[in-house]
Amino acid sequence: LDRFPDDETIAATALQYLATSYELDGRWDSAVAQYNALAAQYPATVYGLSAPIHIANRYAEMGETRAGETALERAAEHYARVARDYAATPAELAARNYVIAVRSQQKKWPEAVQALLETVERYPDSAVAPGMLIRAAEIHEVELGDTGTARELLERVVREHPESDAAKEARRRLEELE
Repeated sequence: LDRFPDDETIAATALQYLATSYELDGRWDSAVAQYNALAAQYPATVYGLSAPIHIANRYAEMGETRAGETALERAAEHYARVARDYAATPAELAARNYVIAVRSQQKKWPEAVQALLETVERYPDSAVAPGMLIRAAEIHEVELGDTGTARELLERVVREHPESDAAKEARRRLEELE
């Protein structure tokens, strides 16, 4: 870390390896401290983005439900900050995807849909926008029992992305809704 203070990728990778080594050695508290430092110091790196949800998932794997839930909420807050602080960068879109993943994992469906739709509005021409609309439609249909909104979202995919693979999927799902 001292040899490459200006290279975020190298520094983040070093912290990731340090955290992983503590984790593999059974020193979870030390690992968490390193993962948290990684997320705080290098939030827009691949490892900095993955650290908070890794902590939450690891707590869940260890059967520490309460700690896992708390860590998931902290992860969502972290990703919202990264999306805000790194607006108009690839890190913003990555962080938004993590918010969606966390809210889905928490089964906070309205928040997951909100994050999906906000991301589509922010990046309407993105290659991921049609798939996000389909995912929002699926949540409305399956998790929220709102087939009307699901239909509207699927129709939007067909209207706004008519030649995409997502439009084919949306048409198929619209037929199933009838």
